[in-house]
Amino acid sequence: VGEREELGAQLSRLDDVIIEELTRIDARVKGETNEVARRTETQVATLLETLDSKLNDSVEALSAQQKSHADTIVAAIGRIPPPPAPPPPQEGPSFTWSSNVGRPDSSSKRAPGSGAVRPGAARR
Repeated sequence: VGEREELGAQLSRLDDVIIEELTRIDARVKGETNEVARRTETQVATLLETLDSKLNDSVEALSAQQKSHADTIVAAIGRIPPPPAPPPPQEGPSFTWSSNVGRPDSSSKRAPGSGAVRPGAARR
């Protein structure tokens, strides 16, 4: 029985040593994890700043390029000659629409029964 008590005490001390060692390992891993997390956070922040800077540079370059293209287009439009002036109106016969087309107008009425018809007038 004394041997069992001795083995029990040794196992108990071994448990204590194992628990202490696991506690130290746990603390070291947590410390390393925190350090890795801190470094990662710093690297991510640096990358974001770099990306932001490059994006701003790209936006500025595209804006300048767009302005250059717009200036080129405006200059090209300025070089297009204006369209020719329309020809002056020509004097000639003017026509007006009348509701009595095909009938003699009132100024040229003939006497009833004369039977005369203007040349080109429609017969009824």
